[in-house]
Amino acid sequence: MSQPTPRTAARAPADHFIELDGRRLHYLAWGDPSRPPLLLLHGGSAHAHWWDWFAPKVADRFHVMALDLRGHGDSAWAEPPAYEIDDYARDVVAFIAHFDLHRLRLIGHSLGGTIAATVAVQIADRLAALVIVDSRTKASPDGLRFMQRLAQMPHPRYRTREQGIAHYRLLPGDSSAPADMLAAIAAHALRPSTDETHWTFKFDRAALAAIRAHDVASALAQLDCLILAVRGGASPLMSEKAIAALRAAAPRLEVATIEGAHHHVMLDRPAEFAAVVTRFLERTSSA
Repeated sequence: MSQPTPRTAARAPADHFIELDGRRLHYLAWGDPSRPPLLLLHGGSAHAHWWDWFAPKVADRFHVMALDLRGHGDSAWAEPPAYEIDDYARDVVAFIAHFDLHRLRLIGHSLGGTIAATVAVQIADRLAALVIVDSRTKASPDGLRFMQRLAQMPHPRYRTREQGIAHYRLLPGDSSAPADMLAAIAAHALRPSTDETHWTFKFDRAALAAIRAHDVASALAQLDCLILAVRGGASPLMSEKAIAALRAAAPRLEVATIEGAHHHVMLDRPAEFAAVVTRFLERTSSA
């Protein structure tokens, strides 16, 4: 199996900032703006550059945009902290309305999938298709307590950017993503301190404390568009029981399992992920 190319060798995105409801949000864009829109939402504590290996593969068909959620990447933190699902969803709905996006394809990974399902109900008349990628449909009490503890911990401090990259780890940690891909993701996750004495992570740790169980099934039940759920074959987050609940709520739901992938599906098996999602998106274009 061929290894994914580093981001620097892929088609580089354009960086953009936008002010929405008094908050500065950052997003990446690939492709021709005249093409149908495709919006990508990353997971918790991640950032828009997680899509750097997928977006160029579909940029010849779509105008691809990847948003940094509030408190993540290069988007502004929420002061005071406001990181509930509905807070994120308001930003995404405002983003879609600002650019007047129609026939939108919306893809979200993990937390981004939960946000995408919530947004989809609010913009159903603008939506052509929804893809949720290994998104948790229920959160256990133990898991919530763990995230609360993580939120109370200070960000680590690194003397150099290189040290931060070397110590960067995914959450959850199971992954088969190659080292060059993780290094590229880590590089975009770090920032220098205001006094430039050390490096730390960009995302707001307070966002971890806001993670809650969310009823994705009820959102999907309200949609008429094509829906695809992509799960990692080695990930426990979208169990067979969870998939059955989603199917019961949304009979049109399609499910694709990427064997050998853990939770971070598009990093673990980028070629397989791109192939599955591209085939689905091509069908939405002809629908």
